[in-house]
Formats: sequence, C-alpha cells, structure tokens
Amino acid sequence: MLDLIADYDALLCTGHVSLDECRWLLDEAQTRGIGRFLLTHPSYTVPDMPLALIESLAERGAQVEITAYQLLHQPGMTPAQQPSAAAGTSATRGRPGRRGRGPRPARRRE
Repeated sequence: MLDLIADYDALLCTGHVSLDECRWLLDEAQTRGIGRFLLTHPSYTVPDMPLALIESLAERGAQVEITAYQLLHQPGMTPAQQPSAAAGTSATRGRPGRRGRGPRPARRRE
C-alpha cells in the first residue's frame, strides 16, 4: 500500500493508529519517498500524542491536522482555550501541535 501511495503521490493520513504506528509510518513513508504525510488529529483522544512527539514528527515533514470537532469535543478543552489551540500555541490537555514545514516533493517510481 505504501508503494502505491508513493507511486501516485497520494496523501498518507494516520487515521486512528497508535503512537508507535505513527512513528513507523512516517519512517516508512520517508524511506519510500512519500512526500505528503498528515497526522490526523494527533492530540485528540486517539492517538493522544504528546506535544513533543507532534513537534518532532512535524519537524520531520509531517503536516498536523487540528479539526473543529477535536476543538469542540476534546476532553479538557474549554471554549477559552480553543483559539490558541487552533493556532497551535496551547500546551493544555488539548496539546495541539504546530504546523510542519510543508511536504517534501515525492520521488516517482519508474
């Protein structure tokens, strides 16, 4: 499946996978030349990723998705925290990450 994502320059999203699976997927994606990688609501209850890990993966090129649903329904998130959480500046229980540096160009397989 990862080879197909690389071949078609598709976006790889983490969905509801564990922390270890997110790390593994990014490692494999980069090894295979996948240039578009999205951490799907990483600080929400699944996978409940710590801010330091979100930042680490974003620094390696992963994009970070923060959704309205996450901000409205995340345990411990208050309305007063939502604007800063959406901007990635809050280190509350919500722990949203900051944006990555953008996708790397994908390598096409011949």
